[in-house]
Amino acid sequence: MAKKNEKLLLGAALLGAAIGCGIAYFHKSKKEESWDEDFDEFQDEFDEDLDGEETTAHREYVTIPKEAHEAAEEVKEAISEEAETVKAAAEDIKETLSDAAEETKSVADNVKEAVAHAVENAKETEDEDEA
Repeated sequence: MAKKNEKLLLGAALLGAAIGCGIAYFHKSKKEESWDEDFDEFQDEFDEDLDGEETTAHREYVTIPKEAHEAAEEVKEAISEEAETVKAAAEDIKETLSDAAEETKSVADNVKEAVAHAVENAKETEDEDEA
């Protein structure tokens, strides 16, 4: 009797799962159809908008006046001059920093020698005090 109940329960579970899958498939296919309809409506609206517009052959183009080209050349020249000025200033700063680095190294070497000399003097003084 227990085996019969197990088979009945298993069959009911499988039947319920099959029905659930069928319902899920039905809802999903219904959603996809609504997406297609929305897309079709968009295409229809887009096509209607283009019907009343002129084609590209009727466009008008704007010519750029020669004065604008000359002004652009003047700006380009001014920027080039300023770039040269900035480049020269950068080179001056580089040289100044290089000189400062050399001076700092020289001072550090002097400090190192002074500390070494002070250590030697301290050792000599210590040796004399012990004697």
